[in-house]
Amino acid sequence: MKKFIILGMGVFIVSLMIYAPAGMIVKTLPANISAQQFDGNIWQGSAVSLSVNGVSLGLVSWRIKPACLLAFTLCVQVKQRNQSMSASMLLKVANTVELHELKAEGNTGILEPLLNQYGITPSGGFSVDMLKIVVHNGQLKNMEGKLHLSSLALHGLLRVFIGDADAVFKPEGNHTQITASNQKGHIDVRASAVLKADLSYQLDMNISSNTLSSEAVINGMQYIGRPLPDGSRQVRQSGSLASPPISQY
Repeated sequence: MKKFIILGMGVFIVSLMIYAPAGMIVKTLPANISAQQFDGNIWQGSAVSLSVNGVSLGLVSWRIKPACLLAFTLCVQVKQRNQSMSASMLLKVANTVELHELKAEGNTGILEPLLNQYGITPSGGFSVDMLKIVVHNGQLKNMEGKLHLSSLALHGLLRVFIGDADAVFKPEGNHTQITASNQKGHIDVRASAVLKADLSYQLDMNISSNTLSSEAVINGMQYIGRPLPDGSRQVRQSGSLASPPISQY
């Protein structure tokens, strides 16, 4: 009898997902997420306009993978597209929230709301290839993958052309280790960072001029960080991704 009850409940839940309109999801969204113009159903549907923390992600579509339900895990294939970015990922929800095979590409203008508070406007392109991101009880447990920035320029008091840059994310113990460097830029940047589970970070970055550096850039560098014997500048910064950074020097 117990098996029949469980089977009946499973059939009911699946039927609800298939026939319930996608618009029902809006009632379950957190306060920082809003969406409009739903189409389809809970099992397979889309939202024409989805915003997270005021940042528009544009069209987002999803499809639930039924095989995962046998393991009491919700697996959703998600695709996103707007003028600034397109992305796809596999979202798994059980005791943890996991993002697998996250691939995205677009232009760095999507970071403008984040960087504007520092007086910086970015331009250029980016691509993301993340194997896995795991979050449990609001804590980052695992992050592994790569980020590539192409023709990156930072516009502020000065326009600084960074060129092409690569960052690698590797899980190590209770934190994620990030290493980054650039090439073809008007300055040379080498950076390493530790990103902890609570999203606090410690950044250590070296900046040096090269043969492409303009006089304005070289003069501006003297106001960044502290000088090192080799003529480069060292910047150390700590903070949280959820709050403004604290510069040590």
